[in-house]
Amino acid sequence: MLKFLSLFLMMLGTTATAAELSALPSATGFRCGEQLCELQIVVPDAARQEIRPEMLGSEQGTKADGLQAPLTMPYGRYLFTRKVETVNKNSLKFHGGIAPEAAGAPQARLELRLLLPVLETAASPLLIDGKRYAFPRDYTPGMFQYLLKDASEIIVPRPDGLLIFTGKFGVCFQDNREWKQPVLELRLGAASQAEAGTMDFSVAFEPYRDTPLSLAKCANMGFRD
Repeated sequence: MLKFLSLFLMMLGTTATAAELSALPSATGFRCGEQLCELQIVVPDAARQEIRPEMLGSEQGTKADGLQAPLTMPYGRYLFTRKVETVNKNSLKFHGGIAPEAAGAPQARLELRLLLPVLETAASPLLIDGKRYAFPRDYTPGMFQYLLKDASEIIVPRPDGLLIFTGKFGVCFQDNREWKQPVLELRLGAASQAEAGTMDFSVAFEPYRDTPLSLAKCANMGFRD
């Protein structure tokens, strides 16, 4: 009986694989399991726009210092840069930049966007610089956006572990139930306008650790092997 239980638990352990961090090949963000973290470009008096692979010019290249590519928007032409350093399977260092290339193009900034299910986030509050931010389970009309400045550590609980961002951030929470979408939108950007065109941060994924359970006293339950 003990041999059977041991074999069963070994098989059960192989059915779940911990999520790993990986940069998206399109250069527009990264993924941790099912969680996407996508880059957006933000220009004053214009709508936020995700950076899509088709928006990058054909002369893009990967050099020793990372990817550089022209990015053409309705309001001007920009140079987009991105460098991702893989520290290990659960840790990345990220650098991104956006700068006007054409005269008259307005200053843009980069933001990282995560969409988080409302009920999950209500049950597992975010931690920002050690302070808990519990998201309301019930929606209050008109109360849909919260802004924070000068954050240095953001911990986002996920079903299989913690996403931990470290750097210098301005933080925005947005309750997308205002637009009939059951998600919390978390946006991380530069901490100041002077740094708006760059993003430098580290992100790590810390899987939850299982607590070992001893079956020595109950495995046989009166039976002999």
